[in-house]
Amino acid sequence: MTNEQIIFNARCQLMEEGLIGTTGRTLVMEMEDGTTKTVPEPEEIHTYAFWKQERGLQVKHGEHAVCTLQIWKCKKKKKKEAQEDDKEIMFLTKGFFFSQNQVEAVQ
Repeated sequence: MTNEQIIFNARCQLMEEGLIGTTGRTLVMEMEDGTTKTVPEPEEIHTYAFWKQERGLQVKHGEHAVCTLQIWKCKKKKKKEAQEDDKEIMFLTKGFFFSQNQVEAVQ
């Protein structure tokens, strides 16, 4: 499963549990049997770093993550010898996710 799929599944589950809200938009999902289902789109969740670097927002003081997920991370492994190329390795790591209601503009 990709990080996007892992995060989307978590968003749907958090919305069903009432821990996050919706964006006000709807999604049309195709089920395994070929039927379609219209569902509300769950609120976005992102890591602390994403909110800060990509959106310029700060997680509010004292807020705790709405969920912790195992996500994939890519890291370059430096070459040991001159003939070898740098290698990229993928590994699972723990990510802490915050909802849009938990962030504010940087002051």
